[in-house]
Amino acid sequence: MNADIRQHCDELAEQGFLAVAPDLFWRQEPGVDLSVTSDADWQHGFKLYGAYNRDAGVEDIKDTIKAIRGFSECNGKSGFWDIASALSWSF
Repeated sequence: MNADIRQHCDELAEQGFLAVAPDLFWRQEPGVDLSVTSDADWQHGFKLYGAYNRDAGVEDIKDTIKAIRGFSECNGKSGFWDIASALSWSF
């Protein structure tokens, strides 16, 4: 989670969507907050991504979707936006 992702979630929420951004790197570095404008943060992010467990990440996404479908604000439909567009997701 970082300021850029929070901004995207805020914009989606302003449009009436229930926007959730799970911390997919919580196993490696809980609470990591990387800036999109810092070269050092980009390099650190690439290191985290290189060690990322995709199978565990898919389970985290599934668990998040299951949890938000139980919110009263959710109509039961959900979608997933992969900002990185680099992972293979299967649900």
